[in-house]
Amino acid sequence: MGGSVTKVAPNPVDGVEVRTPETLQWQDPTRIFKEVDVDSDQTISCDELKSALQKQGYDDVVFATLMSELDLDSDGCITIDEWRKGFYASSFVHVRPPAAEDFADLHGDQRGGCTIAETAKRAITGAQLQRVCSHISRRCKPEGWADKSGKQRTPGTVTLYDAARFVIKPATYAAQCSLVELIAFGEQVPLYFVSHWWGEPVLDFVKCLEQHAVDRGLGVDSPYWVCAYANNQWKLDDEIGGSLEESSFRKAMKLSFGTVTVLDEGGITFSRIWCGYEIFTSLAGDKHKTYDVYTCLKGGAVGLVEGLSAGDKDAGAKQKRESGFPLERVRLDIQLQSAQASVEADRKTILNAIVGAASDAEPPEEHASYTRLNNMLAGRFAAGMVRTVIARGKQLGPYFAAMKASASTSLVIDLSNLIKCTDKELQLLMAALPNSLESLNLQLKGTKATEDGVTALFKHVNLDGHALPIKKLKGTEPVESLDLSNKRLGVASAIVIASLIGVNGALTKIE
Repeated sequence: MGGSVTKVAPNPVDGVEVRTPETLQWQDPTRIFKEVDVDSDQTISCDELKSALQKQGYDDVVFATLMSELDLDSDGCITIDEWRKGFYASSFVHVRPPAAEDFADLHGDQRGGCTIAETAKRAITGAQLQRVCSHISRRCKPEGWADKSGKQRTPGTVTLYDAARFVIKPATYAAQCSLVELIAFGEQVPLYFVSHWWGEPVLDFVKCLEQHAVDRGLGVDSPYWVCAYANNQWKLDDEIGGSLEESSFRKAMKLSFGTVTVLDEGGITFSRIWCGYEIFTSLAGDKHKTYDVYTCLKGGAVGLVEGLSAGDKDAGAKQKRESGFPLERVRLDIQLQSAQASVEADRKTILNAIVGAASDAEPPEEHASYTRLNNMLAGRFAAGMVRTVIARGKQLGPYFAAMKASASTSLVIDLSNLIKCTDKELQLLMAALPNSLESLNLQLKGTKATEDGVTALFKHVNLDGHALPIKKLKGTEPVESLDLSNKRLGVASAIVIASLIGVNGALTKIE
C-alpha cells in the first residue's frame, strides 16, 4: 500500500464520467463504497469491484492491484472498514496530506484533541473559525490551490468545498475524526445552528457569523454548529443517521437557541434541499427558536434578525442596522420544493417530512405545506425591507403581498422621519397586515402621515413602545384580568384598548 500512483489511461463506457485519482482525492469513501456495493451486502466482491472499474475504463491490472491492497484479510471481499482504511492510501488514489504540514496553527496556543461522542455537541467557536481563515490565507497561494476545474483560488475565493479538500480532510486524515474533535478540548454545545451553501467563500461566511455574534450580543468564543466542521467527513453516513430526526443536523438544531442562514450572493442557499429542511424546521417546527439571515457585502456583513437584537434600542435602531441588506438578495419568489440535492433520496425524504408523508413516498409537486413555508420565509424578508423599499421608491405591492401571506404573529417596523411615508403607504400597510398578527411595533414620528391616517392603524398598533395583548383585549384569547400597569401607555394606546374591549365579554378587570 502507499506505492507510486498507478499510471492508467482509462477508456470508459460511453456516458460514464471518469473518476481519475485526482478527482477521487478527498471524496467521501463511504459513498463510493455504496456505489460499488451493488447488492448492498456491506462488502465489495471481486466481481463488483471489477465491474465498477471496467465501466470507468480501467484494466485488470488496476483491479488486481486494488483488490490486493484493500482486501486486508485476503478473504476475497472488501469490508467497509477495509475500504475506509485503505482507499486513500492505495496506489490508485495515493492521497497524502501536504508534505511537512502539521496543521499546528489550527490549534492556537495549546494543541487540542478529544473525542466528542455526540456530533450535535461539536460546534465551532468564532476564534476557531478565525484560525481556519488564517490557515487558508497562509497556504492557499504558495501551494497554488485550485478548484476541481483547475481555476486558481485566492484566500478570498476559497469555498467550503475547497476547505474540505485542502484543510479539513488532510488535517483529520490520520485521526479519522471531525475537525472540531481535532482542535477542541471537550464538548462545544451550539448556541446557533448555521444553514448555508458550501460554495460560499469561507472568509465571507466567517464575517457573517462574526457580525451575527455582535448583533446578538455573543462573544468570540460563542459556538456555532457548522456541518463541515462538526461531522466526521470520513464517516458521513454514520453522522447523518437513518432518519431526519436522528440526524446530526436535527439534533444540533434542538440544542441551539435558533438558526442563522448565511445567504450567498447568488441565493443558491435556497436552492439546496438540506437548507430547505433546516429552514422548514426553524420556521415551522421549532416555534420558540429564532431565525436570522445574514449576507456578506464588501464593507462587511449585514443581517435580518427576528425581533430586536441585543444592540437594538428600539425599532429605529433595528431598521437602521438592517437597511444595508441588499434588496437584490431579498427573495420573494422562493420555491423550496424545487430545491436540489446531491442524493435524490435526501430530496424525497425532506419534501415528505415537510408535507407529513412517509419518507419513501413520491413527494407531491405542489402542497399547502410548501406554500406556507415559502410564504413564511418571503414574509420575513419583506417585513425587514419595508423602510428601504419606501425610501427608494420601489413598488410596494410584492413586499406587502408577501407580508400578508406570511402568517406572522409579530412585526417590528420603523418608518420614523421617512418623508416618503404618507397616508397612502399606511393604507397599503394596513391592508398588508396578516390576519395572524398579534402585535405590531410601528414607529411613525416624522413621517408625512396625517392624524386620520395614523388613527386608522390604531386597532393594529401601539404607538407607545409596548406591544398590547391584542387577542386578550379582543377576547379571542379569554382572560378575566390584565395587568397593563407601569407601561407608560398614552392616549393612542387608550383609544386602541377602548375599541377592543367593547366586544370582550370575558375581561372584567384591567390594571
